[in-house]
Amino acid sequence: MKFIFHNLSKAIMNKIISHELSKFGKVDIALHKESAIFYDLLEEKGIINYLKNLDHLGFISKSHPGNNHKRWDYVMLQLYILHKLKDEVFRTGLSSGHRIDGRHEVSGLVILQIAVFFSNIGHLKGTLSSEVGFLDFLERNNYAKSDFLSNISDSQDWMDFTNNIINNKDYYKIKYIIALNFFKEPQHKPSH
Repeated sequence: MKFIFHNLSKAIMNKIISHELSKFGKVDIALHKESAIFYDLLEEKGIINYLKNLDHLGFISKSHPGNNHKRWDYVMLQLYILHKLKDEVFRTGLSSGHRIDGRHEVSGLVILQIAVFFSNIGHLKGTLSSEVGFLDFLERNNYAKSDFLSNISDSQDWMDFTNNIINNKDYYKIKYIIALNFFKEPQHKPSH
């Protein structure tokens, strides 16, 4: 989340995003400070538009024609559920502040909103089947694997996380490695 705190000077406090969800109608979701900055960053990079056009179930949606939701529908449903849980009736603690890096305090809701975005942005077209293929490709091509991981390799914690996913063939988590590549700045320009 370090990249979000570097952008706090943008003075974004809140942002409302709206979406039409089947069964629920129009939902309005309030994003607060850090989650609004994260959303704007995703929007600038074209990732929000990508999610709006990405089939949620990938190839499964082809075999079950009724399952044709977009990944964005799923993101908005998760955000909608979070807002429902924040209701004081549930006493979830989502409004409570949490120190992230010793200096910045954010609410549990903001942390979970960012987690919802982060857990969805790494999906490839075709979702799980494509992600399995991608991981298999990386395992067979050391140069491509090294190049793909070059932005992550400067952090031992992230490399341990990444190596655990790759070595255990944890296909359901490859999306996190892909998502990390959106935000890790290259430390050097490739020489090829």
